[in-house]
Amino acid sequence: PFIFSRGHWLSHDSARQAARQIHFNFPELCKRVVACCAGAKSVASWSEQDGQISRTLIFNTDNGKRVVVRLPIPAAMSTQRSTPLSTVVSFKTNIPVPRILEWREDSKSTVSHPYMIVEHASGNSLHQIWQGMGKVQKFKCLKSVAQQLAKSSELCFPA
Repeated sequence: PFIFSRGHWLSHDSARQAARQIHFNFPELCKRVVACCAGAKSVASWSEQDGQISRTLIFNTDNGKRVVVRLPIPAAMSTQRSTPLSTVVSFKTNIPVPRILEWREDSKSTVSHPYMIVEHASGNSLHQIWQGMGKVQKFKCLKSVAQQLAKSSELCFPA
C-alpha cells in the first residue's frame, strides 16, 4: 500500500499526521487512471498537489492525457456528495466543471480507499498568476468570480 501524508503541526504532530495518512493501493490506482484515458497504456508521470479536504494527485499518461485524482481525507469524507454537486453545476450553469471520469465510494474497492478521477482543467491557477496581474485585471477577475458565485447560489439541489 501507498502511504500518503503531508504537513506538520505545532502540537500533537504525530497524532495529527497519523489521522491524515492515506493508505491505498497505488499500482491499482494507476490501473484505474489508465482505464479512464482512452488509448493510454501506462502512467508516464504523476505529481502531488496541495488540497484541503482531499489528497490530490495529477497523472500524465503515455498518450498525453492528464487527469486529477482526489482521495478524501479522512476516507469517511464522501466523494458521493461531490459527484452530484459537480453534475448539477455543470448542467445548470456555465461554470466550467471538469468531467468526472470515475469514482468509487467504497474503501473495499481494489484501490482500498474512496477516490474520484476527473479531467484535468486546462489553464493556470489563480494563485500562480495573481501577483503578475494589474489592478484592472484583478478587479475584472474578482467581479467575474462574484458573478459566478451569485449564479451558483441560485441553484436548487435535490434533497
